[in-house]
Formats: sequence, C-alpha cells, structure tokens
Amino acid sequence: MAFIFQPQNIVANPDVLFFKADTFEHREKLKTIFPYVLDAVTAKVLMARHDLDRAMRTLRRKQSELRAVEGATGAWQAEAQAWLREAVELGLLPPGPPLPTDWPRILGLLRRVGTSSAPPRPGMAGMDATLSRLERLRREETASASRLAEHRLRLKEITRLTESSALYADALFMQRERLELSRWLRARLVDEPSTTLAAAGAGGREQIVMLCNALDGIEIQLGVLVAEVCRHTSL
Repeated sequence: MAFIFQPQNIVANPDVLFFKADTFEHREKLKTIFPYVLDAVTAKVLMARHDLDRAMRTLRRKQSELRAVEGATGAWQAEAQAWLREAVELGLLPPGPPLPTDWPRILGLLRRVGTSSAPPRPGMAGMDATLSRLERLRREETASASRLAEHRLRLKEITRLTESSALYADALFMQRERLELSRWLRARLVDEPSTTLAAAGAGGREQIVMLCNALDGIEIQLGVLVAEVCRHTSL
C-alpha cells in the first residue's frame, strides 16, 4: 500500500499544477528546466543561458559598483575644486586661469600646492575670483527662484482654469438636461394622443414639431460643446 505524505491542500490544489509552483524560487526553476525536460532546448543551450544569466548578474553588479565609484569620484572632485579655490584665495595659485575640471589636472595642481614652500599671500586678485564666483552663484539662484515662481504661478492659473472648465462643463450638462424638453414634447404627442398638446390643430402640431427640431439642434450643439470642454479639461 502506498503512502502519501503530502497534505491535501498541496495534492488537490486547483491553482498549482506542479509542486510549490506558487513560490517564486520553484517557479523560476521550472521555467528554467521545463524546456529541457520537454526536449525543447538542448543541454548546450541551457548551459549557454545559465552562463548568460551569470554574466548579466555580474554586469549589473559591476555597473552598480561603477555608479558608486563615479558618485564618490564626483564628490571628491568637487571637494578638490573647493580646495583649489581656497588655494587661489590664499595666493598659493594664480587667480587668472580657470580651474580644471578633469581629475588628473586637479591632482596635479593639488600636488603642486602641497609641495610648494612659498608662504600664503592672500591678495585682491584671489578674493576677486571668489567674489565673482559668489556673485555668479547668486545670479543663478535668483534666476532659478524666478523661474520657480513663474512655474508656480502658471500651475495656479492652470488649476484655476481646470476648475472653471469643470464648473462650466457641469453647467452645460445641466442646461442640456433641461433642454431635453423636445423628447418630452414628442412623447406627449406620440404616446399620449389625448393630451392637450396632441389635441391641438394641425398647425399647432407642426409648430410643436418645428420647436422640437430646433431644440434638437441646440442639444446637439451643447453636446459638442460639452465634449470639447471635457476634452480640454482632461488635458
């Protein structure tokens, strides 16, 4: 007699065909090995896929390490440029040429400052370079603040316009519903011939039909206008 040591919820699970296929680990294993079991791929292709996956994981790890190194290098470079500007203020470097942006030249200037035996000689030229940079940064800050305020104002205007468009669309919907009088009139003429409207003379009936046709045209125009307003509001 055979014994089954698996619980009933695993044996009779209607949502899972294979054992533990509802877990990510076993599902990925089945996706990898099942084509080989069905003879859809060869062992060579399966091994090549395994090598490719391993290479892709290595590539992603190396890319992450590269981004970390680039971030650290950028921080070091910014700090080194700050040291160079301080050296210009102290007179250890000439204030004329612009500071380099590539890392080898920055290191070269730092080594030059570190090996120099000349005492610091702060001068107006170095201070002017620092003040010029400070003034440029302040102008950039002012321009950025101005653009930010402009964008905020435009956002408020767009928000108010959207709200006004929504209110206008609601008003048009209400007006359109009120102008469905043509349907009501036609219903009275056709469905209830004993009413006063239906009992009117031939000329009166024709005038009522003309009125209903005119109301239909207005309703169509309102429908187009409401659709256009809703489209602009959604944008």
